[in-house]
Amino acid sequence: MRNKLLPVFWLLLGLMFASPLQAGNFGLERDYIDHVVLRNAYNGFARERLAQGFIDLLELKKGESVADVGTAAGDFCWYFLKVVGPRGKVYGTDINPYSMWYLRQRAAYRGVENLFAVVNYETRIPLSDKSLDAVLLCEVHVIGSRDPYHREKYEKPFVRELYRILKPGGRFLLVDSSFLNRHFNPINYPPEALSLCRKTGFVLKRKILAGKDQRFENKQADYFLFVKP
Repeated sequence: MRNKLLPVFWLLLGLMFASPLQAGNFGLERDYIDHVVLRNAYNGFARERLAQGFIDLLELKKGESVADVGTAAGDFCWYFLKVVGPRGKVYGTDINPYSMWYLRQRAAYRGVENLFAVVNYETRIPLSDKSLDAVLLCEVHVIGSRDPYHREKYEKPFVRELYRILKPGGRFLLVDSSFLNRHFNPINYPPEALSLCRKTGFVLKRKILAGKDQRFENKQADYFLFVKP
């Protein structure tokens, strides 16, 4: 039995130390290795179910435009492409230029012309006003801090950008496991995040707390769906 597990061990070890997959290369917002190796959120069936939950909540349709902000390697973008079709547009944005270079290479290799990799900044997302029907912000951990300085300098401008790039009626899905009340020292807090989004103009349409809805693959995260009036 031990000998059978050795190949698996060396494979996982290789993934963790291989240069192209190091977390630092795939963006500061998401720990890519953590998702791939530990949480299994980006692997096979689990990744597909996770993406389908986002698609259902965002009510994505053919011909729509959607952005995965903090996309890292852009895994969810490919599922979004299948839904919006050739007439729709999918944007993957990330603060790490290497991640966006990698996503562009994947799109070019597959001959996909309606997937766009965009480098965003801490307080700016370089997309046009009212250009999107939906936005996903998954495990980026940037909203809900109790630090007044961080909230004023980074969070408020960032949420205003999300509001700006959405069309009226656009949907914004916030998925974050750092909200969990069972954490001894959570990174962010739901009341602060909800208050900031509401003050920016978003209307909360649906809230799913961690583990409360078995249809969604990620049982360890809270889901908040907002709409821009």
